[in-house]
Amino acid sequence: MGVDFDACGLNRACLNYPLAYRYLFSFHADEVRQWVPNGSHVEVWSHHKYPSVNHVKLPIRVSGGGSAVPAIYAALLKWGYHKIVLAGVPLSGPYKDLFFPSFQRLYRELSPAVRSLSGNTLDLFGPPTKEWLNDIC
Repeated sequence: MGVDFDACGLNRACLNYPLAYRYLFSFHADEVRQWVPNGSHVEVWSHHKYPSVNHVKLPIRVSGGGSAVPAIYAALLKWGYHKIVLAGVPLSGPYKDLFFPSFQRLYRELSPAVRSLSGNTLDLFGPPTKEWLNDIC
């Protein structure tokens, strides 16, 4: 038995990993439309106002963490999800010093709802175990 899921792409990831994305989130509101795969019906989100962005305002102020942190908050507070599995958000290499401190600062708040598949975010939040995935929120 599989797990039902929706996918949210961050930035250019939608072009590199063709899934049936429901959402695309980016800080780069001025560039985001060019990253929507042809023929997809994806909702585009950003915290910046821009004509090509469907939804722009998050219910809280979020700083740091690149596009991933506000996308997590959008999923939890705006889109109604209770569990987030990060894939392709390892925050290693040059991104570690730039974005990872925000994840560390928000760990206590996000850890009940967030797991990861790789890198520093996996080390921080842990993997999505079968028990965690099956736990009803």
